[in-house]
Amino acid sequence: MAVKQSLLRFIRRVVGTQQILEILQSNGHTAPASAADPPSIVPLSRRLMNAPENEMVPCRLNRMELKLPAGLLRMYRKCLVSETDGSLQYMVESAQSDWLCERLRPGDFALDIGASGGVIAAAMAYRVGPQGKVLAFEPARRALQFLRASIAANQLPQLVAVDAVVTDQVGSIPFSEYSYDDSDPCVFRPETSAITSAMVDHSKANTYQVRATTLDEELRARNRPVRGAKIDVEGFEVHVLRGARSVIETDRPYLCIDIHASPDRSGVTTESEVRAFLAPLGYTCHMINHAMSCEPK
Repeated sequence: MAVKQSLLRFIRRVVGTQQILEILQSNGHTAPASAADPPSIVPLSRRLMNAPENEMVPCRLNRMELKLPAGLLRMYRKCLVSETDGSLQYMVESAQSDWLCERLRPGDFALDIGASGGVIAAAMAYRVGPQGKVLAFEPARRALQFLRASIAANQLPQLVAVDAVVTDQVGSIPFSEYSYDDSDPCVFRPETSAITSAMVDHSKANTYQVRATTLDEELRARNRPVRGAKIDVEGFEVHVLRGARSVIETDRPYLCIDIHASPDRSGVTTESEVRAFLAPLGYTCHMINHAMSCEPK
Protein backbone atom coordinates (compact mmCIF):
# COMPACT_ATOMS: atom_id res chain seq x y z
CA MET A 1 0.00 0.00 0.00
CA ALA A 2 2.85 2.42 0.82
CA VAL A 3 4.41 1.78 -2.60
CA LYS A 4 1.05 2.36 -4.29
CA GLN A 5 0.53 5.64 -2.44
CA SER A 6 4.05 6.81 -3.32
CA LEU A 7 3.49 5.97 -6.97
CA LEU A 8 0.20 7.88 -7.02
CA ARG A 9 1.86 10.91 -5.47
CA PHE A 10 4.56 10.82 -8.15
CA ILE A 11 2.04 10.46 -10.98
CA ARG A 12 -0.08 13.26 -9.50
CA ARG A 13 2.82 15.67 -9.79
CA VAL A 14 3.28 14.74 -13.44
CA VAL A 15 -0.24 14.49 -14.87
CA GLY A 16 -2.53 16.01 -12.22
CA THR A 17 -5.17 14.70 -9.87
CA GLN A 18 -8.17 14.91 -12.16
CA GLN A 19 -6.45 12.92 -14.93
CA ILE A 20 -5.53 10.19 -12.40
CA LEU A 21 -9.09 9.92 -11.16
CA GLU A 22 -10.48 9.74 -14.69
CA ILE A 23 -8.00 7.00 -15.65
CA LEU A 24 -8.79 4.97 -12.54
CA GLN A 25 -12.53 5.32 -12.98
CA SER A 26 -12.39 4.37 -16.66
CA ASN A 27 -10.74 1.10 -15.57
CA GLY A 28 -13.29 0.36 -12.85
CA HIS A 29 -11.12 1.49 -9.93
CA THR A 30 -11.66 4.09 -7.24
CA ALA A 31 -8.82 6.38 -6.27
CA PRO A 32 -7.88 6.37 -2.58
CA ALA A 33 -9.29 9.29 -0.63
CA SER A 34 -6.95 11.87 0.85
CA ALA A 35 -7.22 15.31 2.38
CA ALA A 36 -6.01 16.91 -0.84
CA ASP A 37 -7.99 14.82 -3.33
CA PRO A 38 -11.44 13.74 -2.09
CA PRO A 39 -13.15 11.64 -4.79
CA SER A 40 -16.21 13.92 -4.70
CA ILE A 41 -14.16 16.67 -6.35
CA VAL A 42 -14.43 15.03 -9.75
CA PRO A 43 -18.19 15.09 -10.39
CA LEU A 44 -18.52 18.57 -8.90
CA SER A 45 -15.64 19.79 -11.06
CA ARG A 46 -17.25 18.30 -14.13
CA ARG A 47 -20.49 20.11 -13.38
CA LEU A 48 -18.50 23.32 -13.05
CA MET A 49 -16.74 22.67 -16.37
CA ASN A 50 -20.14 22.43 -18.09
CA ALA A 51 -21.67 25.49 -16.44
CA PRO A 52 -22.16 28.71 -18.44
CA GLU A 53 -19.07 30.90 -18.13
CA ASN A 54 -20.89 33.75 -16.40
CA GLU A 55 -22.88 31.60 -13.98
CA MET A 56 -22.12 32.69 -10.42
CA VAL A 57 -20.98 29.71 -8.33
CA PRO A 58 -20.90 29.72 -4.50
CA CYS A 59 -17.50 28.69 -3.21
CA ARG A 60 -15.02 29.18 -0.39
CA LEU A 61 -11.79 30.77 -1.61
CA ASN A 62 -8.93 31.67 0.71
CA ARG A 63 -11.36 31.16 3.62
CA MET A 64 -13.87 33.66 2.17
CA GLU A 65 -17.44 32.77 1.23
CA LEU A 66 -17.83 34.11 -2.30
CA LYS A 67 -19.85 33.81 -5.48
CA LEU A 68 -17.56 33.73 -8.50
CA PRO A 69 -18.07 33.19 -12.25
CA ALA A 70 -17.76 29.58 -13.40
CA GLY A 71 -15.33 30.69 -16.10
CA LEU A 72 -13.01 32.16 -13.47
CA LEU A 73 -13.15 29.06 -11.27
CA ARG A 74 -12.33 26.82 -14.24
CA MET A 75 -8.98 28.60 -14.48
CA TYR A 76 -8.39 27.85 -10.78
CA ARG A 77 -9.21 24.15 -10.95
CA LYS A 78 -5.64 23.24 -9.99
CA CYS A 79 -6.16 25.33 -6.84
CA LEU A 80 -9.20 23.27 -5.80
CA VAL A 81 -8.27 21.67 -2.48
CA SER A 82 -11.48 20.10 -1.19
CA GLU A 83 -15.23 19.82 -1.47
CA THR A 84 -17.40 19.66 1.64
CA ASP A 85 -21.20 19.56 1.69
CA GLY A 86 -21.29 20.44 -2.00
CA SER A 87 -19.03 23.49 -1.60
CA LEU A 88 -15.92 24.02 -3.69
CA GLN A 89 -12.92 25.19 -1.65
CA TYR A 90 -9.92 26.88 -3.23
CA MET A 91 -6.61 28.34 -2.09
CA VAL A 92 -5.28 30.93 -4.56
CA GLU A 93 -2.03 32.74 -3.69
CA SER A 94 -3.23 32.83 -0.10
CA ALA A 95 0.19 33.55 1.44
CA GLN A 96 0.56 36.78 -0.54
CA SER A 97 -3.05 37.77 0.08
CA ASP A 98 -2.74 37.13 3.83
CA TRP A 99 0.52 39.09 4.09
CA LEU A 100 -0.98 42.20 2.51
CA CYS A 101 -4.38 41.99 4.21
CA GLU A 102 -2.74 41.68 7.63
CA ARG A 103 -1.30 45.15 7.03
CA LEU A 104 -4.56 46.76 5.99
CA ARG A 105 -6.99 48.33 8.47
CA PRO A 106 -10.68 49.21 8.34
CA GLY A 107 -11.14 52.41 6.37
CA ASP A 108 -7.86 52.08 4.43
CA PHE A 109 -7.29 52.83 0.76
CA ALA A 110 -5.64 49.98 -1.20
CA LEU A 111 -4.84 49.00 -4.79
CA ASP A 112 -4.85 45.83 -6.86
CA ILE A 113 -2.80 46.33 -10.02
CA GLY A 114 -3.57 43.50 -12.43
CA ALA A 115 -6.62 42.33 -10.50
CA SER A 116 -7.82 39.62 -12.92
CA GLY A 117 -11.16 38.31 -11.59
CA GLY A 118 -10.63 40.04 -8.26
CA VAL A 119 -10.10 37.24 -5.73
CA ILE A 120 -7.31 39.06 -3.88
CA ALA A 121 -9.03 42.40 -4.39
CA ALA A 122 -12.09 40.90 -2.68
CA ALA A 123 -9.99 39.92 0.34
CA MET A 124 -8.61 43.46 0.50
CA ALA A 125 -12.13 44.88 0.22
CA TYR A 126 -13.40 42.76 3.09
CA ARG A 127 -10.40 43.84 5.14
CA VAL A 128 -10.83 47.61 4.63
CA GLY A 129 -14.59 47.33 5.09
CA PRO A 130 -17.40 49.59 3.85
CA GLN A 131 -15.58 52.74 4.98
CA GLY A 132 -12.48 51.81 3.00
CA LYS A 133 -11.79 51.65 -0.73
CA VAL A 134 -9.96 49.33 -3.10
CA LEU A 135 -9.22 50.24 -6.72
CA ALA A 136 -8.79 47.16 -8.91
CA PHE A 137 -7.08 47.88 -12.23
CA GLU A 138 -7.66 45.31 -14.99
CA PRO A 139 -7.46 45.89 -18.78
CA ALA A 140 -8.18 42.33 -20.06
CA ARG A 141 -11.76 42.24 -21.35
CA ARG A 142 -12.74 38.78 -20.09
CA ALA A 143 -11.10 39.27 -16.69
CA LEU A 144 -12.70 42.71 -16.32
CA GLN A 145 -16.11 41.16 -17.00
CA PHE A 146 -15.47 38.57 -14.28
CA LEU A 147 -14.23 41.26 -11.90
CA ARG A 148 -17.34 43.41 -12.31
CA ALA A 149 -19.63 40.39 -11.95
CA SER A 150 -17.82 39.34 -8.77
CA ILE A 151 -18.12 42.81 -7.24
CA ALA A 152 -21.87 42.87 -7.89
CA ALA A 153 -22.55 39.28 -6.76
CA ASN A 154 -20.64 39.72 -3.50
CA GLN A 155 -22.01 43.22 -2.76
CA LEU A 156 -18.67 44.97 -2.39
CA PRO A 157 -19.30 48.65 -3.24
CA GLN A 158 -15.94 49.58 -1.69
CA LEU A 159 -14.25 47.59 -4.48
CA VAL A 160 -14.09 49.61 -7.73
CA ALA A 161 -13.01 48.14 -11.08
CA VAL A 162 -10.86 50.39 -13.28
CA ASP A 163 -10.57 49.56 -16.99
CA ALA A 164 -6.93 50.46 -17.58
CA VAL A 165 -3.42 49.06 -17.64
CA VAL A 166 -1.05 50.61 -15.10
CA THR A 167 2.46 51.33 -16.35
CA ASP A 168 4.89 54.28 -16.67
CA GLN A 169 3.08 56.18 -19.42
CA VAL A 170 -0.31 57.74 -20.05
CA GLY A 171 -2.23 57.18 -23.27
CA SER A 172 -3.12 54.13 -25.33
CA ILE A 173 -0.95 51.03 -25.77
CA PRO A 174 -1.35 47.53 -27.26
CA PHE A 175 -2.38 44.78 -24.86
CA SER A 176 -2.39 41.03 -25.58
CA GLU A 177 -5.10 38.90 -23.99
CA TYR A 178 -4.88 35.11 -23.98
CA SER A 179 -8.03 33.06 -24.54
CA TYR A 180 -9.12 30.28 -22.21
CA ASP A 181 -8.71 26.74 -23.55
CA ASP A 182 -9.74 23.68 -21.51
CA SER A 183 -7.16 21.57 -23.37
CA ASP A 184 -4.29 23.95 -22.62
CA PRO A 185 -1.97 22.44 -19.94
CA CYS A 186 -1.60 26.01 -18.63
CA VAL A 187 -5.24 26.45 -17.58
CA PHE A 188 -4.53 29.88 -16.07
CA ARG A 189 -2.97 31.25 -19.29
CA PRO A 190 -5.55 34.09 -19.55
CA GLU A 191 -4.07 35.46 -16.32
CA THR A 192 -0.74 35.91 -18.13
CA SER A 193 -2.29 38.51 -20.47
CA ALA A 194 -0.09 41.59 -20.53
CA ILE A 195 1.18 44.64 -22.35
CA THR A 196 2.29 43.48 -25.79
CA SER A 197 5.97 42.51 -25.90
CA ALA A 198 8.33 40.05 -27.60
CA MET A 199 7.27 37.44 -25.03
CA VAL A 200 3.69 37.25 -26.32
CA ASP A 201 2.62 34.14 -28.23
CA HIS A 202 0.51 35.83 -30.87
CA SER A 203 -0.93 32.52 -32.06
CA LYS A 204 -2.86 32.32 -28.77
CA ALA A 205 -3.44 35.98 -27.98
CA ASN A 206 -5.84 38.69 -29.13
CA THR A 207 -4.15 42.11 -29.25
CA TYR A 208 -6.02 45.41 -28.95
CA GLN A 209 -5.50 48.95 -27.66
CA VAL A 210 -6.21 49.77 -24.00
CA ARG A 211 -6.08 52.88 -21.85
CA ALA A 212 -2.73 53.23 -20.11
CA THR A 213 -2.18 55.25 -16.95
CA THR A 214 0.27 55.72 -14.11
CA LEU A 215 -0.55 55.63 -10.41
CA ASP A 216 0.90 59.10 -9.98
CA GLU A 217 -1.55 60.41 -12.59
CA GLU A 218 -4.54 58.28 -11.57
CA LEU A 219 -4.24 59.10 -7.86
CA ARG A 220 -3.29 62.76 -8.13
CA ALA A 221 -6.57 63.86 -6.52
CA ARG A 222 -6.74 61.14 -3.84
CA ASN A 223 -8.02 62.28 -0.45
CA ARG A 224 -6.28 59.61 1.63
CA PRO A 225 -2.95 57.78 1.42
CA VAL A 226 -2.48 54.39 -0.18
CA ARG A 227 -1.92 51.86 2.59
CA GLY A 228 -1.09 48.82 0.46
CA ALA A 229 -0.95 47.53 -3.11
CA LYS A 230 -0.74 44.21 -4.88
CA ILE A 231 1.05 44.30 -8.25
CA ASP A 232 0.77 41.40 -10.70
CA VAL A 233 1.58 42.63 -14.19
CA GLU A 234 3.50 39.83 -15.92
CA GLY A 235 6.98 41.33 -16.08
CA PHE A 236 6.10 45.02 -16.12
CA GLU A 237 6.56 45.45 -12.37
CA VAL A 238 9.22 48.16 -12.60
CA HIS A 239 7.15 50.06 -15.15
CA VAL A 240 4.36 50.30 -12.55
CA LEU A 241 6.83 51.41 -9.87
CA ARG A 242 8.37 54.08 -12.10
CA GLY A 243 4.93 55.49 -12.75
CA ALA A 244 4.17 55.49 -9.01
CA ARG A 245 7.32 57.09 -7.61
CA SER A 246 5.49 60.08 -6.13
CA VAL A 247 2.80 57.87 -4.53
CA ILE A 248 5.46 55.55 -3.09
CA GLU A 249 7.61 58.38 -1.72
CA THR A 250 4.62 60.22 -0.22
CA ASP A 251 2.37 57.40 1.07
CA ARG A 252 4.95 54.68 1.85
CA PRO A 253 2.53 51.82 1.05
CA TYR A 254 3.12 48.13 1.73
CA LEU A 255 3.70 46.39 -1.60
CA CYS A 256 3.17 42.77 -2.61
CA ILE A 257 4.69 42.30 -6.06
CA ASP A 258 4.50 39.17 -8.20
CA ILE A 259 7.88 38.55 -9.81
CA HIS A 260 7.91 37.43 -13.45
CA ALA A 261 10.30 36.98 -16.35
CA SER A 262 11.44 40.35 -17.63
CA PRO A 263 9.96 41.24 -21.04
CA ASP A 264 13.19 43.09 -21.87
CA ARG A 265 15.84 40.55 -20.84
CA SER A 266 15.62 36.91 -21.91
CA GLY A 267 15.88 34.40 -19.06
CA VAL A 268 16.02 37.03 -16.30
CA THR A 269 13.30 37.82 -13.77
CA THR A 270 12.37 41.27 -12.53
CA GLU A 271 13.48 40.59 -8.95
CA SER A 272 16.78 42.47 -9.14
CA GLU A 273 15.16 45.44 -10.90
CA VAL A 274 12.43 45.71 -8.28
CA ARG A 275 14.95 45.53 -5.43
CA ALA A 276 17.16 48.15 -7.12
CA PHE A 277 14.23 50.52 -7.51
CA LEU A 278 12.84 50.17 -3.98
CA ALA A 279 16.04 50.00 -1.92
CA PRO A 280 16.92 53.72 -2.35
CA LEU A 281 13.34 54.53 -1.34
CA GLY A 282 13.86 52.81 2.01
CA TYR A 283 12.13 49.46 1.47
CA THR A 284 13.11 46.02 2.71
CA CYS A 285 12.07 43.18 0.42
CA HIS A 286 11.58 39.45 0.99
CA MET A 287 10.25 36.70 -1.25
CA ILE A 288 7.00 34.88 -0.41
CA ASN A 289 6.78 32.05 -2.93
CA HIS A 290 6.92 33.86 -6.31
CA ALA A 291 5.97 37.25 -4.87
CA MET A 292 8.02 39.91 -3.13
CA SER A 293 6.79 41.53 0.08
CA CYS A 294 8.08 45.09 0.36
CA GLU A 295 7.88 47.04 3.62
CA PRO A 296 8.83 50.67 4.20
CA LYS A 297 11.46 51.09 6.88
